[in-house]
Amino acid sequence: MDKYIFANLNLDEIGFDFSKIEDFDYAGIKGKADVVGYHIILFYRDGLEALSLDCIDVGLRVKTISNQILYHLECDLEIGQTYLLKSLSDKFNQHIYKNSLLEHNTQYYYLHDNFLYVLGLSDSNVLEYVEIIGNKEIIQSKLSIFK
Repeated sequence: MDKYIFANLNLDEIGFDFSKIEDFDYAGIKGKADVVGYHIILFYRDGLEALSLDCIDVGLRVKTISNQILYHLECDLEIGQTYLLKSLSDKFNQHIYKNSLLEHNTQYYYLHDNFLYVLGLSDSNVLEYVEIIGNKEIIQSKLSIFK
């Protein structure tokens, strides 16, 4: 994924309603956020630093917005699609961690091109959760739970 495209992503360009939060904490880092409910979070400090797309048990609107964001980022992922772990490993290298904290969803952590990708797959390998982090402090914070 292109770091410039990621850093400059703006929900205004995509054309969906969202709320702006001026004082937001993401993994212990202070900044601002654009949010759609609590399912879609775009966290900003010096440009976009992290995004979280939680599409577990959501309606079509949240999935559509999430997929528009992924399309805008040119990251070749789609919420609701089935992915084999091998195809994800071919794209992002082998996952470095995985957790099954959520029922019927396993999250796989990939470090690729200076980004941390957290991809949540259902028991039937359907992509339901995407988190992409480009900020090194946030990446360290997210990975510290595995140390």
